[in-house]
Amino acid sequence: MHDFRVDRLIWHSFAVANLLPYSGVSLSQDLEGEHSVLTELPAVEVVARHPDYDPAIRSASVTVLDREVLEISDERDLNGVLRGLPGVTLRKTGSGTTLSTLFVRGMTSGQGLVIVDGIPMYSAVTTGFNLSTIPVDALDRIEVVRGPLVTRYGSHALGGALLLFTRDSLQTQAGLHVEGGSFGTLSETLTASAVGTLGRATLAASRDDVFDGNSQADAELGNSERDRYQSTQGLLKTVLFPDTRFGMDSTLFYTQSRAEFDGLGPFGLVDDDIGLFREETWMAQSTARFDVTADYTSRLQLGFTQTHPKGLFVIPRPVPPPFSFTNELLLARWTNHHDLFSDAETSPEEQNTNRYVGLVWGVDVRNEDGEHFFDGSTPIDDRGTIAGFAEVQAEFGTFSAVLGTRTDHYDDFGTHSTFYLGSSVEATSDLSVRASIGNAYRVPSFQELFFAPFVNNPALQPERAIGGDFGLEWEPISNLQVSLGGFYQRINNLILLTLGGDPLFKVENVDDSEISGVELDIVGGWNQNLTTGLAYTYTDARDLTLDSVLPGRPQHQVRIFGNWTLPTIPVSFFAEAYYRSQHFTDSANIIEVNDALVVNAQVSYELSPRFQLYVRAENLTDNRTPEVPSFGVPGVGVFGGFRISF
Repeated sequence: MHDFRVDRLIWHSFAVANLLPYSGVSLSQDLEGEHSVLTELPAVEVVARHPDYDPAIRSASVTVLDREVLEISDERDLNGVLRGLPGVTLRKTGSGTTLSTLFVRGMTSGQGLVIVDGIPMYSAVTTGFNLSTIPVDALDRIEVVRGPLVTRYGSHALGGALLLFTRDSLQTQAGLHVEGGSFGTLSETLTASAVGTLGRATLAASRDDVFDGNSQADAELGNSERDRYQSTQGLLKTVLFPDTRFGMDSTLFYTQSRAEFDGLGPFGLVDDDIGLFREETWMAQSTARFDVTADYTSRLQLGFTQTHPKGLFVIPRPVPPPFSFTNELLLARWTNHHDLFSDAETSPEEQNTNRYVGLVWGVDVRNEDGEHFFDGSTPIDDRGTIAGFAEVQAEFGTFSAVLGTRTDHYDDFGTHSTFYLGSSVEATSDLSVRASIGNAYRVPSFQELFFAPFVNNPALQPERAIGGDFGLEWEPISNLQVSLGGFYQRINNLILLTLGGDPLFKVENVDDSEISGVELDIVGGWNQNLTTGLAYTYTDARDLTLDSVLPGRPQHQVRIFGNWTLPTIPVSFFAEAYYRSQHFTDSANIIEVNDALVVNAQVSYELSPRFQLYVRAENLTDNRTPEVPSFGVPGVGVFGGFRISF
């Protein structure tokens, strides 16, 4: 049984049988999802009483993709990595650097759904994230946290959140990853790192070009213009440890993208040879850690993020003016971790007798600014938030529990409190059971309120939700991992994006709704050469006011994959099939998107431990079913690349 009971989905892995027993090692972050310096320095021995993992994570539904799994996948960006994960619904609007709508357990958020090194990122537009501009080569790991415990990471996304941890290399090295192929695609990523006695630094720089992309507007509706895309990304990560009791990690992350975009016709997108959409994002953070005593660690994080989308359409006519929107966040978070009681120094053979009680508390201060430009006007709004949070963690033998609360005071929406409670028990050496419950509160983001000519509604009200989940982790035979869970959420004033006719999209509140579902994840390492897996998500999302189905949320999603490595030569074959059922895109359940099946395959050859080649074929079924109505879908694509390290 893997040690820390996380629901881990292994992608493109050569040796999953060897990886699975260590699936929880990377989960040593503290309350706010920070990347802990303690786990990577000799100074970790100073804090001898604190467990080398997060006890509360045993109560959560979490999928973890670490650096080794991400590298083996050879995926360029988050779209390919996230699709098919339990509880995650992703709908991409074309190829290249285009937006993707993203839901976790049927819920989304304009801020806090994606968190990078503890800093909540903004969506470009309502529910639309530019995931193509976040290169996999710039990440150490991804954690998809689902359910009530997401509040502990400072997120206001009610269904879950994606925690992204940026690249932090532990050795001096350099690397190059180049990929090219269909649609005139060419992508390059250069990484370099240096490690010294007092610190280390990691640099990643990427460029992506799609010179002959498919039409943003659906070609099946007579749109033939090809649209090009380009994006650039840069990351600098530094970690300093001048003293055994003090450490600091800092991140500077930048992305910009330029996408030719089609115009808004009366019934959807239509060719627009001048339409253009740009986006620029900055993120910076520094986190200082000080071990006050062997039982008390204090952290201070200062962060900044800014997202600035802008664009121009020539269609419809008369020509609308250029538009832009700027979201900006300043954040200060002080977190304190106390070990109140522990006998965690027992040997691994006695691990089930561990007893531990910890207290985490702190303050989170945020200031947001929003600036909008459209039709000559520049309305500006700002929002200040002060929050206090506290959490008690406990572990007694095979039982662990977490109880937390958070109170936020908003300048514009008053004071609101949330709580979460989770527990898990190791019933046998091969079976553990977990459950959690909690409530959540999310205020509308500025772009949901004010971003014209896209979806905006100044009358939106905050979302309120209460829900819970349960699950089990089971290893029926050696190297076969089964994770099964269920969830339920009741939501008041759900903020919903739907097709609206004219304008094409609209955003509105749903007075009363509920979302429930089941998540199943099975991964088997049958021998050193063969790995197979299945991930299935069932979602029942209902508008209780209209007695209808909530749009944009397929009821069934299935991903099946297999990876086979030849026993005599370092060649690996990977194949996957992803299926999603039909769903509606409007509140009245009239506009229907058909179901779709996509098959991908990849062959990889490792010439040496430092040089790998691969060829990947995507959408072998040539599926052209739009994931978002009137948006084009690329057909079959073939891509090849290499990865080299020095």
